[in-house]
Amino acid sequence: MRKLPSFTIFALACGLLGLSGCSLTSVIIRAAGSSQPKNSGPGALSVFMRENDPEIVAASLPTLIKTMEALLATEPKEASLALSVGSAYVMYANAFVDGPANLLSDDFYEEKARARSRAKNFYVRGANFIGEALERSFPGITTDEVKAKAYLTKLKKKWVPYVYWYSAGTCAGFGLDPMDIALSMRVPQAKLMLDRAFELEPGFMDGAIADFFISFHASMPDTLGGDKSLVKPMYQRALELNKGSSPGSHVAYAMGVSVPNQDVVEFRSLMEKALAINPDDHPDSRLMIILSQRNARYRLDNIGDLFITE
Repeated sequence: MRKLPSFTIFALACGLLGLSGCSLTSVIIRAAGSSQPKNSGPGALSVFMRENDPEIVAASLPTLIKTMEALLATEPKEASLALSVGSAYVMYANAFVDGPANLLSDDFYEEKARARSRAKNFYVRGANFIGEALERSFPGITTDEVKAKAYLTKLKKKWVPYVYWYSAGTCAGFGLDPMDIALSMRVPQAKLMLDRAFELEPGFMDGAIADFFISFHASMPDTLGGDKSLVKPMYQRALELNKGSSPGSHVAYAMGVSVPNQDVVEFRSLMEKALAINPDDHPDSRLMIILSQRNARYRLDNIGDLFITE
């Protein structure tokens, strides 16, 4: 995420405009979506991605999300704003609701269940915002496999962020509630979209799609597109794309392969690789590195919960 507008400048601009409806909307659209650079995530969120204190992001991000959502209600056909709102919901769910829930012990069953229900809600809400934007340009792309395949052959690179965040929210939501039949029917389409996005831009967000596929193929049944034989190739491809800068690649492979195989030596090695990455060497993704390393540390500290022999 590079050369993105500062949230401080963005907030000042809003004040100078006197919070006028149309003017404010255009400022946020430029700051949060339509001005996003090539090969990046949503624009206005860049300042959060560079933060070294996750708690301040957890406290402030909801305000930005709801502000953008309120503006989207006045400009419902603004696709770039829908992308920013939807992706922000997905990121917030993953980083500050679902992620922390995964680090709770089974003694906190009710708390974990509530958090996962809330995370699913945010994942699906985010995906729906982006799905509506996709449907306006490609009617049926999220619901009709035949139409989706036809659209995807002609899909342009500019739609990769939409496809990625829609698919990520859809699959993550289903992962938290595999009994949701309606959501399960959206997963195959989401998989098709991700495959096409990976063809168009494998380096999107430093290999985020490959990272996603590590967990997808490790956990999804083959009836919904999962393929365990692709997990290791995706892990190796992710490392090529991110040049070893993403601890998430190591953590995803460790949880998706090492734990099921009960390979504790491999697990420790992967987690140590994740923890060896210096967040300050990669400032544009500092926040996500810190959060991923928190996960890795917790897993190592509680390794007995994952391996029978420990």
